[in-house]
Amino acid sequence: MYNEQLEKLIDLALADGVLTEKEKQILFKKAESLGIDLDEFEMVLDAKLHEKQQLQPKQTEVTPKSNKFGDIKKCPACGAVIESFDIKCSDCGIEFRNVKKNGSINKLFKLLNNAKEEKREQIITTFPIPNTKEDIVEFLSLALPKATIEEDNELLYAWKAKCEQVMIKARFLLKNDPKTLGEIEKMYSIEKRKKEKRKKREIIIGSIISVFIITLIGAIYIHSLNVKELEKQVEKYIETNQFKKAEELVISTDVYMEERDLISLKSKIQLKKLTNKIDELEKIINEKNYSEISYKFKKIIWKKNSTGPYEDIERNSYNIFLKRQKALNDKLPSKYKIKIKDEFASWTDIFH
Repeated sequence: MYNEQLEKLIDLALADGVLTEKEKQILFKKAESLGIDLDEFEMVLDAKLHEKQQLQPKQTEVTPKSNKFGDIKKCPACGAVIESFDIKCSDCGIEFRNVKKNGSINKLFKLLNNAKEEKREQIITTFPIPNTKEDIVEFLSLALPKATIEEDNELLYAWKAKCEQVMIKARFLLKNDPKTLGEIEKMYSIEKRKKEKRKKREIIIGSIISVFIITLIGAIYIHSLNVKELEKQVEKYIETNQFKKAEELVISTDVYMEERDLISLKSKIQLKKLTNKIDELEKIINEKNYSEISYKFKKIIWKKNSTGPYEDIERNSYNIFLKRQKALNDKLPSKYKIKIKDEFASWTDIFH
């Protein structure tokens, strides 16, 4: 049905009647490289797996006396019947150890290191939540910092969502272990406070730098140029893609400009920056690397600068950006098109 090499990989993967997540990733990657529709391929793969399992002799399963998570029916020490999610026997008090892990944080990091950039968010989102308190503590101790450090962290929201899922699981599993749960809650609170302190420190530092820039640049420009000349200078920087200089000049003069003029300049800067990114994607669209283009395209988002009566000024620039977005989206195959909302983006703090 498919390429000989792909068929051979499928046979090897299904030889034992089990398809692991790693084997599935390899097969999907190969199928995608051959231009095979992934939904169709998944359906064929499931059918082949089912057929293979039907041919294997069925064995009578006997539940062993084990403390393996999910198979536990009775306490291995006293034989008392226990609930499926208990981590400690309510009769004798023995704590269930050596529980098979769904997957450690180290395994997750290994998967992320070996994955393409556009696949990492999905890996974090779908990664199994730990089942034991040791795994939960280990997971949160290494993952929480990644859910709070915003600088150069494109996976911030994925890490935050995963940590919140682990916390929900911890509160359920450890409801009878208040000491451990208390330590985990404390760890969670500490990371949140660290994040808040970092934001306050950044605001203070940013304010000091802004005052310095306003004082220094303002002293040089304000006395020699009027507002119209400043606008011309900003627009000149925009035309030559000197966005940092344009933004610094706007910051240094915002107290002297009308709100409508300030919003107009900020919108022009943002429009040029975003359309430049769209231009870069259009240059490589003939290479047909649609997965990478779609991934980068999703990150080109308009950040709202205005409120109230001045929104219409910004919306003029936003509408131009929206047309460019739709134009690029129309060039992509339907499978890789992004969902475009005809509205301004909204932004919220990760812990609110």
